[in-house]
This record gives sequence, C-alpha cells and structure tokens, in this order.
Amino acid sequence: MERAISLAWKSVLYMTDGFFAKLPNILVALATLMLFVFGARLAKKVVVNLCSRTRLDETLSHALGTIVIFFVNLLGILVAATIVFPSFSPGNLVAGLGITSVAVGFAFKDILENFFAGILLLWQKPFRIGDEIRTNGFEGTVEDIDIRSTRIKTIDGELVVVPNGSMLSSPIVVLTGYSVRRVKMTVAVPQGKSVDELRKLILDVLHKSESVQKDPAPLIYQTTVGSSLDIFFWANSKATSMQQAVSDVASAIQRAINSKPVVEAGTAIDQGLGGQDRRAVA
Repeated sequence: MERAISLAWKSVLYMTDGFFAKLPNILVALATLMLFVFGARLAKKVVVNLCSRTRLDETLSHALGTIVIFFVNLLGILVAATIVFPSFSPGNLVAGLGITSVAVGFAFKDILENFFAGILLLWQKPFRIGDEIRTNGFEGTVEDIDIRSTRIKTIDGELVVVPNGSMLSSPIVVLTGYSVRRVKMTVAVPQGKSVDELRKLILDVLHKSESVQKDPAPLIYQTTVGSSLDIFFWANSKATSMQQAVSDVASAIQRAINSKPVVEAGTAIDQGLGGQDRRAVA
C-alpha cells in the first residue's frame, strides 16, 4: 500500500515538474492563440466588408467570413500546439487523421453537400428571395435562402424546407424569372355561335382587358376539329396576378356571350312592322 502511494506521489511530482517546465511555452502558446482568435475576427470583418462592396449576398458574405474564422483559428491551434510540444508536427497529425477524415467525410456528406450547394446558390443566384419557383414537386414563393436549405411558402400557405443539395441537383423553374408569363385558356363554342364570331368576340375582350398584356399580342387557335378554341395571352408572372387575369378574362367572355342574342344556325331575323318577328329559314 505504501509502495503504491509512493509511486502515485512520484507521478504527481513528475507531472507537476513537467507542467512548470512547460509553463513558459504554455503561456506563449495561449498568447499566440489569442492573437490568432483576434486576427480571425478581424479577417472576417475584412471579408464581409469586401463582399458588401462587391454587392455580394449578405448571407454568403457571413458564410465566407465564418469559413475564414474557422481556418484561421485552426491554424492558431496548430501553431500553439507546436509551441507547447516542439516535437509535434501538423504533417504527422494530418497523416494520422487520414482514415478518420474519410470516415468523418462520409458521416457528414449530406451536411457538407448542402453547405457547399448553399454557397453556390448564393453565389450564382439562379433565383432570389421573393421569386416564385417550382422544384422537387413544390411550387411557391422563396422566403429565405441560407447555407443549409431554402424555405418556400406554397400557394396554400405551407412552409417547405428544401435542402440546398437537392435544390442544386434538381431542375428549378423560376416562374417569375421574367415579368410576364403566357396563359392558356380553352373556351367552348356555345350553341348558336360560329367559331369566327366567337374568335372576334374573344379578341375584343382581350384587347379591352387591363390584365392582359398587349405585347406580345394574344392569339386564338382552333387546334381540334370540334367546338372549342384555345386562347393564349400574356399576363403578370406572379401567380396571384395570373389567376386574377384568368378570372377577369373568363368573366368578361361570359358576359360578352350572354349580352349577344344567340341565333340558331341557319336562321335570320327580320324585324317587321308592328314589332313582330318574321323568321325565314335560309
């Protein structure tokens, strides 16, 4: 028992002597590390200011600043470790962590993929906050873009959080990429109306509608052998504006059709004396 206590006491004295022997190195290492921490914060401010001058996205600017802080602090830790342990070599540490880094890389694959995808999205800016997009089966307005994910508010008021890795690897339709979008409507030819008569009536409605863009001009086609016409016109690319345009045009066409008397095919009207109609079958 006394032998064990003696060995333990000698170990404590050895560790204490070693600590005091390395104390100057430890103090120098701490001071060096503090300088690197201060330098990292200063470097981040420089990076953010440079990015703001180049009108880079604010989120991307702070992300780049965070990356700079990480690497400067990591360098400071390596330098401090070299001061405390002169035999320590960063090259040996990197070699020793080779297999570990591969395992960590696989474990954090999705996180790293989303991180770098977020940087690319913020750098390339295929869409911006407020744009309406369609991707991965979702359609809505972009509310926020950060390093990890993109937040989309659907037309139904639902919040969708899409990982940036998925955003970057999937097709993205920017619905508001241009100021106007083309709208297609199909109108059935009512009984008693000819196709040419209905086409003229619809064109008149489209030219008078404030929701329809005059350039490009609206078009009307009869694409099938039947009683319907396909209408193509351009409206504001916002979803709400397009829905309002379709509603306005549909209501105006309906009112125009109802306001004109429907005459049976092959029948002409002749208003005779005494206010009585005389119909002659052609």
